Formats: sequence, C-alpha cells, structure tokens
Amino acid sequence: MYEAYESLELPIACNKSNASAEDVSETEWERPAERFSRSQAVKQFTARQLPKLLPSPLQNLTSTSNVPKYPPRSTAWLDGVRGCAALVVFIEHVCLSVQDSHAMVRAYGSPGANSLWQLPLVRLLYAGSPMVPIFYVVSGCALSLKPLSDIHHQEWDALLSTVSSATFRRAFRLFLPSMAITFITMLLTQMGVYHHPYPFMHGNAIHIDRPQRLPNLAAQYVDWLNWVATKLFYTEEIFQPLSGTTTSNYGFQLWTISVEFYASIALFITIVGLARVKPSRRQLLVFLLCAFALFVGRWDVACFVAGISVTELSIQTKQGEREHQESTSTGVYTHEAFVSNRNLALRKWAFALVLLFGLFIASYPGKEASRNFIYQPFSAIVDSQRFWECLAAIFILTSVSQLGFTQNLFISAIPKYLGRISYGMYLTHVALLNLLGWKITPWIWKFTGHEGWWSRQGGFAISLGVNLVLLLWVADLWTRAIDEPCVRLAKRMEGWAMTK
Repeated sequence: MYEAYESLELPIACNKSNASAEDVSETEWERPAERFSRSQAVKQFTARQLPKLLPSPLQNLTSTSNVPKYPPRSTAWLDGVRGCAALVVFIEHVCLSVQDSHAMVRAYGSPGANSLWQLPLVRLLYAGSPMVPIFYVVSGCALSLKPLSDIHHQEWDALLSTVSSATFRRAFRLFLPSMAITFITMLLTQMGVYHHPYPFMHGNAIHIDRPQRLPNLAAQYVDWLNWVATKLFYTEEIFQPLSGTTTSNYGFQLWTISVEFYASIALFITIVGLARVKPSRRQLLVFLLCAFALFVGRWDVACFVAGISVTELSIQTKQGEREHQESTSTGVYTHEAFVSNRNLALRKWAFALVLLFGLFIASYPGKEASRNFIYQPFSAIVDSQRFWECLAAIFILTSVSQLGFTQNLFISAIPKYLGRISYGMYLTHVALLNLLGWKITPWIWKFTGHEGWWSRQGGFAISLGVNLVLLLWVADLWTRAIDEPCVRLAKRMEGWAMTK
C-alpha cells in the first residue's frame, strides 16, 4: 500500500526536481486556475438557467435584450377567450374544497338560492361547466380559419395541405401533453403523495375521481396504460362503453380531450365536404348540421361545427368593412354612406344584445332549473344544461367576433398571457390542487380563523391568490418545457412522414 502511494507521487516529485523555478510556478498555479474557471462556468451556467424557472413575464422584465413585438393576429382574441375560460375552470375546482358545491350548481331564484354570487352572469366567475362548450367553439373557430381562408381564395391545393396537416398533428397536439401529465400523476399516486384524504370529496355535487394506488410501480404503470387506451384515446361520451377498463382516473378533467379530438375530425370532414358550396348555402347547411347535432345530443359536435359558421361570418364581416372603407374613402358624405354607418351601428348594438343574452343563458343552473323562476321558461322548452350552454357559447363567440371592443379586451396583456398558457393551466391544475392547492386554505385558516364569514372568505381569497400564483408558474413552465416542444415534435413528425 505504501509502495502504491509512492508510485503515485513519484512522477510529481520527479517533475518538481527537474523543472525550473518558472515551470514549478506554472505547475503550482495551473490547478487553482482550472478550479477558478470551472467555478466561473458553473456560475455562468446557473445565471443563465435559473432565470428560465421564472414565469415568462418576469423573464421579459429582467431580460436586457430587446424582445421584438409583433402586432396581434386577427384571431388573437380567441386565445384570450380560451385563457379566461381555463381560469374559470381552475377557480371552480379550487372552490370545491371549501365552498358549498351544491350552491355552486344552483342559480339565484331557486328555493334557498339567494346569494348574490348565484346571480346570472356573476356565477360565470366560478362556473366551469359553461366553459367547456366555449372551449369547443373556440377550437372550431381556430381550426376552421385557415381552411376557410383557402376556400374563399379558391386555393384548393392549399386547402388539401392545410386540412391534411391539421388532421395529422391534432392527435399529437392533444394527447402527448395529456399523457405527460397523467404519467406524472401515475408516479405521484404510486409514491402515495396524491392521496391526501380530502373530506370534501365525499358528498360533493361535482364528482371528483382519483386513481387507485396499486401494490407496485409495474401494476400502476399497466393501470395507467389501460386508462390511456380506454379513457384518454377512447371516449365513452361518444362511443359505447368498453369492458375490462380500469376504474382509476388519472385526470378527471381530461374527458374533454378525447371528445375534442373526435369532434375535430368531424369538423375537418365538414369543411372538406362543404368546401365548394357557396358561402350562403354553406352557412345554411352548417346551421342545419348544428341543429341536428343538438337534437341527437351531440352538443360537442354542434359547438365545433358552429365554429365554422362563426369564422365564416367573421371573414365576411371583414370583407364588408374593407368595402365600406373603400366606398367612404372619397370623403364625400352621401346618403348611402349615412345609411351604411347607421346599419353598422345597429349591427353592433344587436350583437351586444346577443352577447348579453348568451352570458345570461350560459348561467343556466346545473340543478333545479325547473324550480327557478328565472330559468323555468327555458327549462320548459329543453331541460338540459348542456343544450343551453352550447347555445350560449355560440352566441358569445359570434358576438365577440363582431364586436371590436370585446376583442380588444381579450387581446390585452393578461388574457393574452392566459391564452398562451391555457392548455398548461387546464392540464396541470388538478394535479397541483391534489398535491398542494387544496391544503392551502386550511393552513391559512389557522391564522385568519374560519368561524365568521369575513375570516372564512378572507382566508379563502388569500388561498385562491396563492393557488393562482402557483398555477401560473407551473403552467408557464409546463408550456415551455412540455407543450411547445410537443407542438414542434408534431411538426417534425409530419415533415418526416409526409409525401415529398
């Protein structure tokens, strides 16, 4: 052992004995310099990477580089609507832990429902159910914009390329991020950190499913694969129930994803089938298809296909506005110009009323509508919450597409940011609430108390703010680390698979 130690030191000793004073000096200083350079590299790496953990708005504030600013797209307001809808879904699921869920699904006017928070329009601040049809109409609008633009320009080759690309990438866009978050949920379930015994889950008006914890990771993984195949890729909302499926649910809010995928396929088929039909007749046929879908209970398809009509109307309106500007650009005030301006004003007022009516029927309660003196007339026609929510989403999106001031609201900074991270918010918020979010309010109540109304609701308001900050941070990271790479992966897969 000692000989081995000597043999290790011998080359160093020989080098020192045979080296000049200058060489020894360089040798002595070489290793500290290397250590210094490595520490500098670590510091530089940390300085570059740590800011990436900050939400994007804070990164932009602290960044010294000039970030180029581009004018918003004509459909940027759709992202804002989607972001605000995702926020409302999150607020509803936060409220489930401490608020009366049975009161949340009832509206003002029902027996015992006399809170101002239950008033029409006001209850939309926390009612997540009407947001799902809004998601679907927004998706229908976004997916049909480019194909309809190609149709109006009669660019048939471009239409084929657009629809083919959108169809190919749709599954990647929807399912890859969903699989990622549920895979994390599967791991957390197996670790035992996903099963806090929340007492509010028993007897709740809104049913919340969670996955079962199985004996080992292999069994949990197989159970997750079963859920992905039979509950995420397949939907019992549209197709017949399958036998031998798991009873676990790795994301109770993700039932909308598979429905959205299959409704997207219906949308693409409709666009291709009606591509060469005249615009006015296409609008009529889309209306009839929506009516039929609602009649047979396929409200999801009705929402998606209605997006075609909303987008077509928006395209026609923009064409009309351009023609109006060209006709009035001469500066000569004619009777025709007066009539045109008056008609535009009346049109905007009409759509503003449609918007208010849409918001009103979106507040249709989930329970006791027939006993509610406000919504009883609607219940007498069709006693279906989804039916009225679907109509409301169509009215709201149609109106916003025609009202510039509402579009400006949704392209402002906050809705624009929420729109960018909306899918991340929707995917991650349930896992975040299970892990931490639903525990925050009881912790805060230890300091504020929860005996009186003010202390109870004040503590809840603080916890809602804390949960919101956490969600925005997690969703921002998720968008940059998972969601956007999945979008790029889908494009690369398309490029790899497409015919040259």
